[in-house]
Amino acid sequence: MKKVKISANAKLELFEYDSGLLKDEEVEIDVEYCGLCHSHMSMLKNECGITQYPFVPGYEVIGTVFVVGDRTSTRSFSLYLDSSRRR
Repeated sequence: MKKVKISANAKLELFEYDSGLLKDEEVEIDVEYCGLCHSHMSMLKNECGITQYPFVPGYEVIGTVFVVGDRTSTRSFSLYLDSSRRR
């Protein structure tokens, strides 16, 4: 999976990320577009002095669900994406 990260005073970079095994209640999304809210733009610039790097901005995504966990309905599901979660 590819995500975008930033380190202090650096440009956004692509990097490979292995999220591990898919849990029964999870889905995997092939992200095509990602929006950045004002808060994340502020975090990118470390305007409040609290950004921890590497920082993965963006949680507003458009994409295609291509893997569905065993206990996830293919008809409807709620999506919660925590881009800061580490495994």
